[in-house]
Amino acid sequence: MRVLLDTSVIVPALRGQQTLWTRIQEVEIAYLCVPVLAELLTGALRSSNPSEAVEIVMQFAHRFPPLLICDELTAKHYAEIESHLRRQGTPIPVNDLWISAIARQHQLLLATRDAHYERVPELQVEIW
Repeated sequence: MRVLLDTSVIVPALRGQQTLWTRIQEVEIAYLCVPVLAELLTGALRSSNPSEAVEIVMQFAHRFPPLLICDELTAKHYAEIESHLRRQGTPIPVNDLWISAIARQHQLLLATRDAHYERVPELQVEIW
């Protein structure tokens, strides 16, 4: 199983939730993407000890294969997802559109705790 980890799964894992650490370690390959890393770093910079928190995030990020980035195909998936959700009257946050597009582009299961991803067409989602 190849999985893209959402911020909503990573934050509790970094805070010591053992069940999430176990699930992350059980997958064949876990990936991170640029929008998730940006969200993690933003949270780290808002913490009471930003330099330590950024170091923890970067150590976590370096455990995974190369970071998945956005390209022209990602933008196409983003536009399709955003248009569909807008027509349905069920938009989701912008970063979550990018995360959805990357997961869909690479045909990855998205591990999340956010149920709104289940509205994204052609996206494999598992609520952790």
